[in-house]
Amino acid sequence: MTARPLPLDAAARAELDALRTGLAELSGSAHCVLPHPPVARPELPALPEVGPVRPRAAVDPAWAERLDARLGALTWTDWDADFTPDGPLSKVTFGVKENLDVHGRPSRAGRAAAPPPADRDAAAVARLRSAGARLVAGCTMTELAVCLDGNPHRPETRNPRDDTRIAGGSSSGSAVAVAAGFVAAALGTDTGGSVRIPAALCGVVGFKPTYDLLPRDGCVPLAPSLDHVGVITGDTATALAAVLAMAAPGSCTVPAPVRRRVRVGWPVDWTASADPAVNAACRTALAALPDAIEVVPLELPVTTRTSALTNVAVLAAEAATALRPQATDRSTDPRVRALLSAGAFLTADEVRDAHWQRLRITRELRSAFHSVDAIATPTVAVTAPPIGATELPLPDGRTLRWPDVGDHFTAAANSTGFPAVSLPVGPVEGLPVGLQLVAGPHEDAWLLRLAALLEGARG
Repeated sequence: MTARPLPLDAAARAELDALRTGLAELSGSAHCVLPHPPVARPELPALPEVGPVRPRAAVDPAWAERLDARLGALTWTDWDADFTPDGPLSKVTFGVKENLDVHGRPSRAGRAAAPPPADRDAAAVARLRSAGARLVAGCTMTELAVCLDGNPHRPETRNPRDDTRIAGGSSSGSAVAVAAGFVAAALGTDTGGSVRIPAALCGVVGFKPTYDLLPRDGCVPLAPSLDHVGVITGDTATALAAVLAMAAPGSCTVPAPVRRRVRVGWPVDWTASADPAVNAACRTALAALPDAIEVVPLELPVTTRTSALTNVAVLAAEAATALRPQATDRSTDPRVRALLSAGAFLTADEVRDAHWQRLRITRELRSAFHSVDAIATPTVAVTAPPIGATELPLPDGRTLRWPDVGDHFTAAANSTGFPAVSLPVGPVEGLPVGLQLVAGPHEDAWLLRLAALLEGARG
């Protein structure tokens, strides 16, 4: 039986028109993909002691609950959760985004309705438990992981650096829980930047690994071609320890090294769209190790807009299938309903063209990694916007629109599946800035070591 078409109200029609306008911009691009052999990377110092990671001091539950009443990061807590005493993450406290199954807890995914409690852990959660992690909290998110801020079914999730500003999304609560000191680390999911964006805005580390390095079993899907499980932590050592605990043995290795400075490409056209102060904070961080890191200008044929348009078209089409019942539920966030309904009306040819664009972006970034070892950009073009703001004036006279610019630097790593990390730098006018580093596929451990070098230079 053919499924009934989804409703196409005015908001959904406007979303569909925007998707088709974007796809029309992308038409005519080359569709061939050329293979590239692996490249040797510069030898990097090992990270500081990775396992066992030193856990933070125990949190006072009463303090945490009082603070979270203002920040809105947590959906459930179990401050006395058990742990495996001899694992590499023994006693390290974790939060879990509420779209990942935790045994005995409902996986609400930011929804109003509560499903039955999960009868088992998600695969990534189970591996954390086996490594000794203490799962002490569930973390809020935007509904169904679609938006970059706001959820009508939850209290406002506020940035702990300035509670008049957004925390970012969709892994809002995970970033806030780490930045506020409730937990040492948190699981999130990243389909267009949803781990890295809130990490950048809240001033913590956010890591999206190579596609499928971390298992997605037991995660509420959004767009399976783009979905990644990732981690938000206070430092790179904890991020690597968590990734090693969750990845299959032997799947997270360092490429064969060569002795030379690391060449980091700075995409000139991409970064021109960011707040100049944000760019300056990122460049200052990269310049801290001139003997180890050489920053070179990089020209990328693919634009930030190409990446963002490609990502949202694939996301909308796949989410319309994965989350079809939610598109007809009137309680669903109207922004989410509009995107799901619009995605259902994309034709097979339009979806195919969007996937061809993903291959084009992959080819162009793979080509870039033959001249540079990593690509650096701001994670987000701006610092955390005020709650409710949609227009962000810049000192140079331009105005950027939020959330339109939110994923401009992050989307490419989802379309390609390449690993990417957001490292806190700055601040700019008292607010955190995220520096994003992207590497080639399966260079996750090497990338985190590079981030650790920069982290160490900042003290």
